[in-house]
Amino acid sequence: PDASGAFLIVLFICAVVLLVIWIISIFAPLFLVNFKAYFALQFNLERLDVFAGFARMFSVMVLLEVVKNIFKTILILGISFAYLYGLFAFIRSIVDLDFDLALENTTVFIFNGFILLMIPLLAIAIGDAVLQWFNFRKQIKMSPEEMKQELKETEGSPELRARQRQRQRQIASSRMMAAIERADVVLANPEHYSVAIRYDPQRMSAPIILAKGADEVALRIREVAKEHEVPIAQIPALARYLFNQLDIGESIPAPLFEAIAMVLAWAYEVKDTGMNKDLPEISFKPDVLKPGRALI
Repeated sequence: PDASGAFLIVLFICAVVLLVIWIISIFAPLFLVNFKAYFALQFNLERLDVFAGFARMFSVMVLLEVVKNIFKTILILGISFAYLYGLFAFIRSIVDLDFDLALENTTVFIFNGFILLMIPLLAIAIGDAVLQWFNFRKQIKMSPEEMKQELKETEGSPELRARQRQRQRQIASSRMMAAIERADVVLANPEHYSVAIRYDPQRMSAPIILAKGADEVALRIREVAKEHEVPIAQIPALARYLFNQLDIGESIPAPLFEAIAMVLAWAYEVKDTGMNKDLPEISFKPDVLKPGRALI
């Protein structure tokens, strides 16, 4: 064939080789591990934890993966720079050639450069797949204790996760306490429960639970409420019901509208007058209990 035909043949061969390498890089690991490793990938909210993420980032396995990727990058860049260096010398050598001969030499040069780059890439893809296969076989042969140890190295120790959860609870508690100053009233069972309620008629269709707590947390809620001059209504049955039936951020159910409206009216009057008035007689009919919730 002429030079232009040879050039098209080389391009076709390059495209086929690229397609084969792409297929191998995608499907080889799947067949090597019988698809099990890939189906093990599941959505897990705990993996979004920032502290656990740092523990995984600096595990031995992840560091080895980083080193491997750096080696791949250096190898490919080295080959590319060597090819570019040869390209400049090649361009100088074909300046004085006629067009057909220059095109033929260019075709050969491109093909050789393509092979020079594809051979190490193919070797890396096959080597990576083999390493994954050995690692997978090693994992399924591990004893329970070894699996536990490797999980600890990857995900972080149970003690670390416990500290992370404790820290998260502390942050959530701090935010809840900071929100109490925006409450309209705090309902209390004097010793056991406290529930802070807020109602903004411009933004809310019903009052919401702003904060709640039991025992020591309940005491802290009442202390913060006093600091910010939020009225505290001692209504044990209603406070206990709201604590057990509603979560923070939930709206007051319709059967309790009348009772809560009376409490809010009392709280607004206390705020406006600055005087502590007696609570009106408040009765309520509990809503249907939520599954898993207790009234007392």
